Amino acid sequence: MKHRTALLFVPLLLALFAIPAVAQDPAMEAMARAGQPGEMHEILGKMTGQWTLNVKMWMGPQAAETTGSMEARLVMDGRFVEGVVNSSLNGQPFKGHWFAGYNNVTGEFESIWMDNMNSAMPRMTGSLNEAGDVLTFKGKYKDPATGAWIDMWSTMKFVSPTEIHETSYEKRDGNDVKIMEIRYTKR
Repeated sequence: MKHRTALLFVPLLLALFAIPAVAQDPAMEAMARAGQPGEMHEILGKMTGQWTLNVKMWMGPQAAETTGSMEARLVMDGRFVEGVVNSSLNGQPFKGHWFAGYNNVTGEFESIWMDNMNSAMPRMTGSLNEAGDVLTFKGKYKDPATGAWIDMWSTMKFVSPTEIHETSYEKRDGNDVKIMEIRYTKR
């Protein structure tokens, strides 16, 4: 009987000693805080839903226009937003995937884009303005024609719960050049 009673207490004692050690480890506490979705992740939630896209792209002096759709949802327990885009470009089907999140450690938004017409995955980091209605991402990509690194940036203005305006630019020959406008309308 003594041995049975002692055996019942061994797991309890192990648990009691292990829990405080994990809970009091500053590195573990910091990692837990870093992984928690918060207020900035709620900003990403504004992008979720079914959207109609009206797109203008400038690859020269004339803008090419197209339409498309995006379905966006929160993933990984609200830590990231995933957007799946379907459209066309130069008469060809265009499919893209966009992921964005907020990094609690660096205090920056982060995004990555990939599509069926490119083997690169441009990454950008960003911030939210004080009013909380404009998200600005900045990054670089390597120009496939010249091999040069090109600075790029994009602003997303939350006009209303059902409307977002995105404008993208790049630096060319020392000038800021608008390369794309997207008007998102929630369905």
